[in-house]
Amino acid sequence: MPVEPLDTAQHNREDFSCGVEGVDRYFQAVARQAAEKHASQSYVLVPPQPRPVPCEVIGYYTLVAHTYRDPAMDATTAKALKISGLTGSIPMILLGQLGIGIAHQGRGVGAMLLREALRRSLHAALSIGGVAIITDPINAAADAFYQKHGFNSLIAGQSRLYIPTAVLARYNPDVVAMFKNQPQMLDINFGTQHFLA
Repeated sequence: MPVEPLDTAQHNREDFSCGVEGVDRYFQAVARQAAEKHASQSYVLVPPQPRPVPCEVIGYYTLVAHTYRDPAMDATTAKALKISGLTGSIPMILLGQLGIGIAHQGRGVGAMLLREALRRSLHAALSIGGVAIITDPINAAADAFYQKHGFNSLIAGQSRLYIPTAVLARYNPDVVAMFKNQPQMLDINFGTQHFLA
């Protein structure tokens, strides 16, 4: 099944429900505007073609560039991320939302979509930098799900979880090889651009 950037003309947001009000509300009311303002980008899992327009959204996730500024990061985590020598802001990628439609839960779709999100995050981190992917689980079930798939607590006693980019690179060498051997930007003819009015 394909994963595509959210397109409100192609994807049915209104009928999506994962059973968690905050995740549903974000997708239905915020995701489109956030993408249009380049504040975040949501990706949707949809049925293969042929399909109706707009089509069902099986699940979605949202990625956001993030800067970690909390000086209270414990020394063990800083050492694990190999950032103890860095000063100032620490670049990360925030997995802001992840939801699977109720009809598709319990079939491994969430794990598959999380894997896709982490692989896309790895490619982004290779492109712009990012020492980890972080997330803030919305409830205990989400926390258990992320920890089952390799996330750890960023700071003891807080809910924020992380997985190091270096770990993702080690387990996804094909993404690293693709980035190094086939940089997609080389295929774009930028031409003359005027960014100032």
